[in-house]
Formats: sequence, C-alpha cells, structure tokens
Amino acid sequence: MVGSVGDSRCVLSRNGQAMDLSTDHKPNLPDERRRIQNAGGRVTRDTRRVWCAGQERVQLGSYRVNGLLAMSRSIGDFILKSNGLSATEQMVTCNPDVRTVDITDDTEFLLIASDGIWDILSSQGAVDFVHQKLASGTTDLRTICEGLLSHCFRSRDNSTVILVQFKPAARIPLAPPASAAPVVNPSATETSSAANPDASAEAKADSGREIEELEGPLLPLSTLPSSSQLV
Repeated sequence: MVGSVGDSRCVLSRNGQAMDLSTDHKPNLPDERRRIQNAGGRVTRDTRRVWCAGQERVQLGSYRVNGLLAMSRSIGDFILKSNGLSATEQMVTCNPDVRTVDITDDTEFLLIASDGIWDILSSQGAVDFVHQKLASGTTDLRTICEGLLSHCFRSRDNSTVILVQFKPAARIPLAPPASAAPVVNPSATETSSAANPDASAEAKADSGREIEELEGPLLPLSTLPSSSQLV
C-alpha cells in the first residue's frame, strides 16, 4: 500500500518495467487546479530570461500555488490553508492518494525518490539505471542510491532516494545494453556555469535545441507579460 502527498514519486520495477504507484501532485493538473481555484487560490508559472542562439528568450518554469509552492499537496504550508475549509478542500491539501499493489514473483524492487531525481530521469530511466547497476554486480543498495543521486545532481533540487529490493540480484533480468542510456525526462532542467551565457548557448547542438528540449519552451521576449509570473 502506497500513500502519497506531494511531488515525490514511488515506482515499482516489475520484469524491468516501471510502474508508477503515485502521482506527482503539481498545481497544473486539472483536478488539482480546480481544487485550488475553488478554494480561492490561483495557479501561476515561473518565467526567466535565458540566452539561446545569441538571442534573449523567455523560459517557462514551474507551476506554483499563489506563486509560492511548486506542489499542490503537502503536510504543513499552513499559509496556503484556511480554517474555513475541510482538509480535502484546501488549496494545498494533506489528503493522500492511496494505491495498493501485490508483490508478485516478477516484482524486483521499489524506488522512492524526491523530485530532484524526476527532474532528470523518467520513471523508466530510473528503473533502467538501477537494473544496470545490479546487472553489473553492484549489490550494495546504498552505493546504487548514491550513484543515482550523483547522476541527477545537475537538477540542483532536493534529491533523496530509497531503494527496496524484493529479489536477489542474481534473479533480476539483465539490464538493457550499455549503449542504451537511461531515459531522460524531457522536462529536465540544465543550468550552465559558463560566464558568457551567449557563448554557452551557441555551443549547444543545433543552436539551442538542447536548451529547449531540456528546459521547456523558449518564447520571444515580446510574449512576456507585465507580471513576472504566468497564470
């Protein structure tokens, strides 16, 4: 049984296939947005200026509740809760989604991770990463978790990993070939440390295509509203 609140994610590996056991509670999800608005709140979206192919563009970022919280469910964050509403009606509710699943013979491991991991990898990408480590002979689960954290370090977001193994490593099917890299989350962000952002962007393949694929849509500055946030 898995109960989830927030944007951490629980993923089960069954025969090498990722099975999500939780929902990332983001403010832009239709049901979450509806509850937020019914409670008198609003959903905004971050924007920032970036350089791409020698031009300054607008990049769309995270959705937030009232411009503050980037998730729509949490324990705490009382500034976004009202005593006049029930727990399930709050802008930011602590009411969990609950899902049950049987642990069968083909269930290999359970992976729980915070959003810093999912900024970089998809659920299947994270499962593939763990499979590759197990297939290579790594038996220490702590070492695998540390490797996953290092792999996703560039997200620069909170990153925590819990790995629970149900089957001995010897029984876990072989991972995909080494040439098959873990699946990258297309919404992942990438931050450049180059002193010259113009030169950094132009050094990327196809004049900024990588920025657009990893960081989200890039819009002309003329599309930026007067507010620093988009509803």
